[in-house]
Amino acid sequence: EAYKLLTKICIKENEIEEIISTLQTRIKKAEELLAYTDFGIAQISEKCGFASSNYFGDAFKRINGMSPRQYRKLF
Repeated sequence: EAYKLLTKICIKENEIEEIISTLQTRIKKAEELLAYTDFGIAQISEKCGFASSNYFGDAFKRINGMSPRQYRKLF
């Protein structure tokens, strides 16, 4: 019983790590597009695999501490 529970916990932990890794990869791609293209935020959101530009903006801000628009202004 404890083994089954531990297995479930490990599987969930691996799933969470995969989700975080995927999110970080998408955000890195977005950073490049923001810095080196003139694509709109919605276009970048779509190109990076986000279901909505609102979710993209929230995720970007959580990771970078600023919105995509603020980030773009740095370049």
